Amino acid sequence: HNSALAEYLENQNLEVVLPKHAPQRDYSIGDKKPAMYPRPSFCWEAYKMHLAMIGPSSACRKQVAEFLPKIAPVFRGPGVRLAPGREAVPYHFFDETLHRLVLWDLPEVTYRQNSEDYIRELGLLYIDCVFMLFSEKYVLTDVYSKLIVAMALHGIPFFAICTMSGDALDEESWRRLQSDFQRKDVQVRMFNPNKPEEFMTTLINEFYKEVSWNRDFRSDVADAVGDDILGQTVRIKNLEKKPELNGRCGVCIGYDKETSRYRVRL
Repeated sequence: HNSALAEYLENQNLEVVLPKHAPQRDYSIGDKKPAMYPRPSFCWEAYKMHLAMIGPSSACRKQVAEFLPKIAPVFRGPGVRLAPGREAVPYHFFDETLHRLVLWDLPEVTYRQNSEDYIRELGLLYIDCVFMLFSEKYVLTDVYSKLIVAMALHGIPFFAICTMSGDALDEESWRRLQSDFQRKDVQVRMFNPNKPEEFMTTLINEFYKEVSWNRDFRSDVADAVGDDILGQTVRIKNLEKKPELNGRCGVCIGYDKETSRYRVRL
């Protein structure tokens, strides 16, 4: 395991420090973005870090899922129904350092969906990192190329990973794949399940850098609250200016000394 990642997961208050691309941290259109991109029911646990596997082939995602027990003990949880024939399948890590991670196997883009519809349906703005998986047999179509651009524009961290459908990938095919992605300004990585150690070490190090940078913000109002209150679920009451919010639940994310009020994210 990456010791820095383990320490980060242990000490970070994930409910308070959201990813930079989360709708609640985009104030460019006021408070409208959370309504435009609501949090999906399958990843409602904000105290965990949610990751996702997507791509044009379930075989590629299955290959990675079968490799996960070599990293840490995992449990494949029951799927969460998103729509007829579409579900999100979680993989939970039974490890004292990685238990706050959840890896989701998410369905493919449908032929009727555009990138924004797909991002909205699967709640990718609430996912800390996306692993887009493909192989030389199941290459990324224009639909997924557009999705890569959309995720980049939203600031969603992602890794494009080519899995091997056979025992080896010839050098010419690999150079052709790399060249194709270079034209799209996307770095592609090769996952060889027969020789995973070097790949996984590099990937985990890069993954840690991405997610830790993406959740690096902790405001002064958060520092003004003790750990016994910060991140706790609270119920709003006695508001006079916005009485319609009374009775709703949220998460305490800080204390504003100037107004002598707690900050709550609904």
